[in-house]
This record gives sequence, C-alpha cells and structure tokens, in this order.
Amino acid sequence: MTEHLDRPPDPAASTPPTVTPVMPPPGWYQDPWAVGQRRYWTGSTWTADVFPDGSPDGSGAQARPMPGRLADPAARPTVASPVPPAAPQWVPPTAGTATVTPSRAAVAPPPPPQPASAPPRSERLRSAALLAAGLVVGFLVVLWVVNVVAGTSRSTRPAAARPVTPTAPAPTPIPADPAQSALAKIVVQPADVAATFTVGPVLGGRQVGGHPSLDLCGANFASESLRTARLQVSAVDTVGTEVLSTEAVRYISVDATAQAFAELREAAAGCPTTPVASPGEPAFATRFNPAPDTAWPQASTVERLAFDFVATNTSGETQHVIGVYLRRGRVLEGVYFLRPDGSQSPVAGQTSVADIVGVFAGRIAQLPAAVTDGP
Repeated sequence: MTEHLDRPPDPAASTPPTVTPVMPPPGWYQDPWAVGQRRYWTGSTWTADVFPDGSPDGSGAQARPMPGRLADPAARPTVASPVPPAAPQWVPPTAGTATVTPSRAAVAPPPPPQPASAPPRSERLRSAALLAAGLVVGFLVVLWVVNVVAGTSRSTRPAAARPVTPTAPAPTPIPADPAQSALAKIVVQPADVAATFTVGPVLGGRQVGGHPSLDLCGANFASESLRTARLQVSAVDTVGTEVLSTEAVRYISVDATAQAFAELREAAAGCPTTPVASPGEPAFATRFNPAPDTAWPQASTVERLAFDFVATNTSGETQHVIGVYLRRGRVLEGVYFLRPDGSQSPVAGQTSVADIVGVFAGRIAQLPAAVTDGP
C-alpha cells in the first residue's frame, strides 16, 4: 500500500501530552542533594532538617530512589524549618511513585509520595557515631593495606634498580689527544680546491671509537685500537660526489704507525679474490694493479705506501681507487682518490695524483716533532 505524503497532519498527534505532578505528603525522603541522608519535605518545599540514611532497626531497608529531579535543584535550603517536624518511627517505604503522564518535555516531579518516619534523636546520634567510627576503621584498614603493598613492592624490586658495587675496575678511557688540532693542518683545506667544491669533515670524522681508518680487503687491523686522534675531511663536487678524501690519524706511539703499515701490506698480499665486507661497507672483490708510486718523488722524512685497485661489488659495479698512506712518527694520513683516472681537479694548484700526494707529504714533513714524536 502506498502512503500519501501529502496527507494533512493529525492535530492530535502533534499535541504533546501534559504532565500531572502529584505532590507527595509531608515526610522524610531521600536527600536530592546529598547521598546517604534523608531530608524533610513539607508537602511543598524542602527544609534544612536531615538525618543519616538507613534503617535504625538494622534491617538495611532503604527508601526508593527519588525519580526525576527537582524543578530547581540549585535552590538548596539554607535554614531549618520554623517548626521542626516530629520524629516519627522509621518505616521502610512501600511501593508507590508519583503519577506522571509521559511528555516530550517532561517536568520532573517532586520526591516519591511514600514518607518514612524519622528515627528518634538518640538513634540519629548513635547512627552518626557508628558512621564516624566506621570511617575511622576503614581509613586504618586502607592505610595498613597500602603499607603492606609498599613493603612488598620494595622487597620484590628488581636487583638492577639497586646500586651495584663493580667487581672489576672499569677500563681507563683514552684521554683527549692534545695534538688533535694539529691534524687539521695536514688534511685538505677549503682554500686547496675551487669554490665550487664543498670541504668538510665526514660523518663521525672526528671520532676514533666505532669509526675505522684502515679497511682494506676486509682484513683485521689490530692497530686500530692504538689510535688517539682522528680527522677525516672530504671534498665534494656540485652534484654531491666525493672526489677526494683525506684522513689524518695520530697513534699512541711510533711503533703503532709502523704496525699499521705492516698490516696494510699483509692485507694487500693476502686479499681474497671473492667479495668480502669491510666494517660498515658492502662486500667488494678487490683486484690490485701495480703500485702507482714507483716514479713519484719521495719526501725525505715521510714513508709512503700506495695501492691502485679496482673494487667490484656483488652487482658487478666497479670503482677504480688509488689509496696512498703517508707516515711520519706517530702520524699517519690516508689520501684517497675516488676518481683517479685522468687529470685531477686542482688541489693547492696541483692536478696530478703524484703531485697532490706531494702536497700532503710536505705538510706532514712540516709538523713539529712534538706532534709526530712527542707524548
């Protein structure tokens, strides 16, 4: 059946029902403002007379909760009624509520019509005293439980949270090397290259721990633990490609740099033909070409060790590299040419690999003996 949407509305259906409040007779009712007590209702208004809720005969009977709310719940009484009501005998409430006709905008009626007699004054005082005593006992019980729980928590606290006396002395850290600043004099400088290059320390370039200096062929270099200071600085072109890297390192002794050179020779001589991973680097297979420095000029006080090799990763990509290591006393410097083929971008006016290496060898030769041989 199709409903007609243009049918006129039924006037009776749109008229809201009315509310017929039923005013309860005077008596003691559940307090609309405070839980756990009774307040006296005169039949038209509330008074300031109250007494603790509950049945004085010990039956535990409670009055029926008041339905709805007062028309003005904020109008809380502030003074007692002129004539205090009599204290009737307490009687548990019986069934019965105010008669309310449902409405969309219902106005809440007064409290329920079934009154309950107030207990005698002596009973009210006794109830109040019992209530206060119960609160004190309850507080003491809660306090005892909290103390027990806190004590248990302290006794079961993990041992890690307690101070632990070390059974072995902590390792003595290597003090800061006073010659650290001298390393900045022998690495590549911004003034060495064209203004289009960016020169600066690499990530972690000033740190020793966790940042290796020697990583040829994935070999183990025990001399790494003998370093006291380090500075690695690179020159990067306009597209972000690193073209030259210099790494100045100071060791704990002259013998330590000699050990580093010996380990480099051993790593090259025993380099695997298969890809191996260096610390922090992907796996590469390294193929050595003849040493590139046989015809290079030699600085009289600086020892040199040069390698020319091609590194091939597991994807077949190759990179040609020339790595040159310079040593004088406690100082070792690595100069890494990452694009060694052909003429080089000028470094301090030099454009060949041999001459650029000569620039850094000359700077090492000019270091004071306090840096190269001192403590």
